[in-house]
Amino acid sequence: LSGQGVKLTASRVYVANNDGGLKIYDISTPSAPLLVASGLTVGQAHGVALGGSFAYVADFPATLDVIQLAP
Repeated sequence: LSGQGVKLTASRVYVANNDGGLKIYDISTPSAPLLVASGLTVGQAHGVALGGSFAYVADFPATLDVIQLAP
């Protein structure tokens, strides 16, 4: 699997990961990233954008997945 798109916040990294869907890592400890969520998309994730409490994932074949993020 390979990352197609990445977005970074203060404590999380969001990776569009093709067949792996959207992967969310906690990077509170930068030397030890922790996978906190995986999948979450209908198909292949090709890009990700963040807005408010949502992740918008470019997805084939669904076109766009809107995922509400936990606070």
